[in-house]
Amino acid sequence: MAGTSRFWKMIVLGALAGGAISLFKRETRTAVFDSAKKTSDNLVYALKNPGEITDTIRDAAKKIQHTVEQMNDDIVYIAGKVEELRDTTPQLVGILKDTKGAFAKKEEGEGPETVSAMAGGISGEDGKDPILSEVILKEADTVGT
Repeated sequence: MAGTSRFWKMIVLGALAGGAISLFKRETRTAVFDSAKKTSDNLVYALKNPGEITDTIRDAAKKIQHTVEQMNDDIVYIAGKVEELRDTTPQLVGILKDTKGAFAKKEEGEGPETVSAMAGGISGEDGKDPILSEVILKEADTVGT
């Protein structure tokens, strides 16, 4: 036990010696004294105005609490949306399979059916022929897996 105590004493003495040696340089000495002066001024101010310090700490704690509550609300909202997606995804897969079954019925040996749909424009020189686009429905065996 005595060896451990001596070890820590020597560590502290070494740190003090290193600090004292570093103060030989003028810039370091000035920076240390300025920092110590600012720290002592802040400490004196805190001792003379404890109410202001506690008010500042209370305000910071309220801001943190408000931020945590907002984050909690956001997490609850996102969790609800994820659950809603989990509920609607199987329904959407069912609708897609039903739609595939209605439009993609094919006889053996035939290719996929095509369905013409209005694209919503006008073509042709006389301006009367509708624009048609063909929608090719392909096998969607991987839907829902």
